[in-house]
Amino acid sequence: MAAVQDERRFEFAEIALDTVMTKAQVDATINLLHRCIKKGKGSFTLSNHDEMRKTLKVAADRLPKIFWLLQCHFACSDHTPPV
Repeated sequence: MAAVQDERRFEFAEIALDTVMTKAQVDATINLLHRCIKKGKGSFTLSNHDEMRKTLKVAADRLPKIFWLLQCHFACSDHTPPV
């Protein structure tokens, strides 16, 4: 395995550990990234946390039930609300 791949794997593992991701969250994130880059046809377009929050805000404005579910999720966790 190339040194660059090892470095990227380590970076991902470090982020996963620092953020205390569960096994399911790690698997879901890895699967999402693989789907985004599969055969060069997909893409991952979020560039930072602020952009993610804006995306969730747009979804919440369009789909109030989704917003309510997100609020319930973050209220029951140690995470800060997304919007």
